[in-house]
Amino acid sequence: MSLAKVVFDWVCFVVVPLAGVVWTWRPYVLTQKLRARGVLARGKVVRAEHESDEGTAYWRVEYVFRPPGAPEVRGDYQHDKKKSRPNPQVGDTLALHYLPEDPRKHQLVGQEASLVLAVMLTCFFMLFLIAPVIGLVPPLRWGP
Repeated sequence: MSLAKVVFDWVCFVVVPLAGVVWTWRPYVLTQKLRARGVLARGKVVRAEHESDEGTAYWRVEYVFRPPGAPEVRGDYQHDKKKSRPNPQVGDTLALHYLPEDPRKHQLVGQEASLVLAVMLTCFFMLFLIAPVIGLVPPLRWGP
């Protein structure tokens, strides 16, 4: 077995799934921190532009908020055009939670990460980790 095949197998079936699990849980962990010690703030929409990508229409919304005693923090999000709430306009206010020790870590109210989604994605990535064990792919080997 070539070194390239071994590296490819380990990247595909170990590194990528483990990175995926970490990537999946980061937003949920932030949501939990914000629920425990986050501070409620009001942000202001400073830019709202209609965009489309491969047939999907949405608004690219940029906002700003200023925590007490800290510099201004900017953020952005995509507002799905099909949602029932009105389209964002410059000057609209948004509610968000931020961590007092690092206001750059914040989430808009209503866009918190879901535990169900985190668990489902973890199961998906774990399938790649156990695929060699249950015989979906040949077992990983270090040497010839």
